[in-house]
Amino acid sequence: MKSNKLVIANTVALWAAVVWVTCTAFVWLLPGFSGTILSWWTHGRWPVSDINITFISFIAGGIALVIAGWIYGWLFGWSWEKVGGKK
Repeated sequence: MKSNKLVIANTVALWAAVVWVTCTAFVWLLPGFSGTILSWWTHGRWPVSDINITFISFIAGGIALVIAGWIYGWLFGWSWEKVGGKK
């Protein structure tokens, strides 16, 4: 069996690539909405916008971040099992 360090390194590298491709595709397909989500996640600090934190943007950003985190966490766990050889 591979060492835990190698499994972690391989899994993180794999998901860094997946996140990069997913993010790039999302920005390419929906540039305006991508900017909105980024603004939510960075508390309104987006170079092309004024800082505008509202209750709705706070809630929307949190929901979007938690959903993305859960999806990527689940996929990370799945890939961890695949890379680590566990079933």
